[in-house]
Amino acid sequence: MPDIAERRQRFWVRTGIVLFFCLPILLTLHTSPALLVTILNLLYYVGVQLVPGTMAIFFMRGIRAVGVSAGLIVGTVLALMLYYGHVDTLGIDVGLISGLLNFAVMVRGEQDRAPRPHPAARDGVAPIASGTAEARARRRTQLITEASASRSTSRTGRGAVTSRGSPWRRGR
Repeated sequence: MPDIAERRQRFWVRTGIVLFFCLPILLTLHTSPALLVTILNLLYYVGVQLVPGTMAIFFMRGIRAVGVSAGLIVGTVLALMLYYGHVDTLGIDVGLISGLLNFAVMVRGEQDRAPRPHPAARDGVAPIASGTAEARARRRTQLITEASASRSTSRTGRGAVTSRGSPWRRGR
């Protein structure tokens, strides 16, 4: 925050961290210990839902935010329903079950996505990106053609003929 001095910012961050760690302890001492267990379980179940989206961002090319968000929402809702509904999962972790559904929804959402045409496409054919090997080769050929077309044959003081040559070679 640009309007607050760094020292004040550090103070409030540290105060927030201390309160964050003290609050569960106070809740445990003054309320039922089951409340802390419930809070920790819910934090775990919801936190696990971040794993499929994070892994997809790193390892799946072209993943969209809509798919990741849909998976996150479905997984979180399922985790809460299983936890509060006291559903018997036969010993399988609720976070794992909801995380797998999260992943399935995310991947399925990406499969249903129809390929969209490139914004600069004409007649449904996208232009070749400037970074592809074919485009670089085409540009190189164009530069060589331009260089050879503009070669000048001028005489130097001793009567020798010179030319500009290739754009990639420094003068010889």
